Amino acid sequence: MKRYGIILVGILQTTAASAQVLDQGTLSIRQDGREIGREQFVIRPSRRGEEPGSTISTTARFGPADSGGRDFTAILRRNPGGGIMAFQYDLPATEATRRVLAATSDGRLTIRLLGTQAESARQWRIPAATVLLADSVYALFAAVAEWATPGGAVVTAIYPRTGQRIELTATRRESATNGGHHVDMDGGIRGTMRIDDRGHLQELMLPDAGVRVVRRPR
Repeated sequence: MKRYGIILVGILQTTAASAQVLDQGTLSIRQDGREIGREQFVIRPSRRGEEPGSTISTTARFGPADSGGRDFTAILRRNPGGGIMAFQYDLPATEATRRVLAATSDGRLTIRLLGTQAESARQWRIPAATVLLADSVYALFAAVAEWATPGGAVVTAIYPRTGQRIELTATRRESATNGGHHVDMDGGIRGTMRIDDRGHLQELMLPDAGVRVVRRPR
């Protein structure tokens, strides 16, 4: 298990070191109209010599900016078709689970939970249109937007920390005002995303959780 973690972390750190950037920005995380945190993310292509794909790296901070904040960091590596390759999710020291690792092989997803007192693992067979999400980071929803189609695409969302599996339908509709489009999510997750004409996430609304995530201007 330790060897698995070392290999996976090495792969993710090497990929995240790529200099070329596909998208980056800061998200304001708001609940019931009040900002409760900010999330900084970057999306990069894989480095030369590695299997093609891209990596989403993101860190969300909740609480005071100077001290006492709680950080949640996620790294998701995907292949060119949007399929999951590897995932790492680091949680604050106050959490019993400190790190979540995931990787796919032959259509099966293996998730390992690493904590201060115990470690555990689980494995599932997953469909191609699968995304990994986490409760405290929101840039990962960009992967849902990529699967969306005008007719509605069925997407499986997995929260690796809890093992929750959710089926949702992601429907793309063009915007008549800003040249981008919207993605409507129905089913296990309800919400809407606003995507600009470059394919970048600008806004995410999750009404059931009372959460609105807005991209801050540079």
